[in-house]
Amino acid sequence: MNKIKSSLLFVSLVLFTSCSSVPMDDFFGIEMTPESENHFNIVSYSQENGVQYTSDFTMNPNVYAYAELRVDEVWIKVVNKSDKPIKSNYNQDEFYLYDNLGNAFALRKGDRHDYPEGNEIPPGGSRQFKLYYWDPYGWDPYAGSQSYDRYSFTIWGDKNNSSFNKKAVKKIKVVLGGKTTLILKPLPTKD
Repeated sequence: MNKIKSSLLFVSLVLFTSCSSVPMDDFFGIEMTPESENHFNIVSYSQENGVQYTSDFTMNPNVYAYAELRVDEVWIKVVNKSDKPIKSNYNQDEFYLYDNLGNAFALRKGDRHDYPEGNEIPPGGSRQFKLYYWDPYGWDPYAGSQSYDRYSFTIWGDKNNSSFNKKAVKKIKVVLGGKTTLILKPLPTKD
């Protein structure tokens, strides 16, 4: 039932990295139901061949995303190559990061005025999101939040952000407009 897909080749990677000042080479994912997630596995990744992955017939490879994790923010670019618009807005979009222990952490969208405008991603369009591990507009991540403490231990090792560990992140879940779900998994590293 699973098949290897290599429909997103080098051309897609060049498009992502050339259209953005942020390289998008940490995570990759496609649209799917959460129940199909176990059938989605990244087989290989290189600049020459792009991303190759396993999927099943319930997934939509025409809606895909790349992500880059930074010490204080996450950049996610969603591309809609389907023939239907994807609903997306500040109130309904949700972003989650999952660590290797199975803990889920909601990523913060920041100020509404900095969020991408419009209520949809049109066919052939894309949208780039800048998200935060904590709220950059007033929420203090060091003020005793149990979820942040657990997150900082898993991802950073301490609270000074000096030892960020991308390998502790198992996946990223994106829910756009309350309907469209994308699961992103880590791309193989070069080391």
